[in-house]
Amino acid sequence: MLGDKIIIRPEYFELSRDIISLLSGPINILGRSKIVLGIGGESGSGKSVTALCLKKELRKNGINSLILHQDDYFFLPPLTNHQNRKKDLANVGLHEVDMDLLEAHIDAFHCKTESIEAPLIDYQNNSKGRQTINFRNVQVLIVEGTYVLSLEQLDCRIFLTSDYKDTRRMRLERNRDLHDHNNPFADQVFEIEHQIIKQHMSLASIVIDKQYEVKFISEEEK
Repeated sequence: MLGDKIIIRPEYFELSRDIISLLSGPINILGRSKIVLGIGGESGSGKSVTALCLKKELRKNGINSLILHQDDYFFLPPLTNHQNRKKDLANVGLHEVDMDLLEAHIDAFHCKTESIEAPLIDYQNNSKGRQTINFRNVQVLIVEGTYVLSLEQLDCRIFLTSDYKDTRRMRLERNRDLHDHNNPFADQVFEIEHQIIKQHMSLASIVIDKQYEVKFISEEEK
């Protein structure tokens, strides 16, 4: 998403190194030619920055990766989508996002398609355009967003446990509440999202808690 503000803190690089240790150890998938990682959690929990730092750390390990942002797959640009939510809170949920297109782009990556035409949201200008994404020589596709752990074609799911009450300060720093951070409406939206997203934790193989501690969840523990 163009115009999005990402705040990187040192702990995210350590967190990313811990994730890579699990991916090359107990989960043992980094040797595959095409891997898709999903990073999910609530607004402000650190999905985007985790994805970015993970990409940088993978590169240090000689692994090329690329990030798809769920925010680019919303049917409506941010301000328009916000106004649509204000009309009716029933408009909040997975149906705001073109999850079928995102799934199709993941499938294209698995099938070794060289490039895709993907949506691109411009946050500041409240517009939606297109971008060409080149998959050539990309080994790891990182898909991040609130609902991405519900996607079917993920090789590993990573879940950040901080909820919208924990992440209020981070959202304000990123200016992501569209001037509603002092309005009860924002919390109504986040509560609806919370009820959906909290169910995704049980799908995750890697869970990151509020103190940035990384835990591997085996199939037996799920």
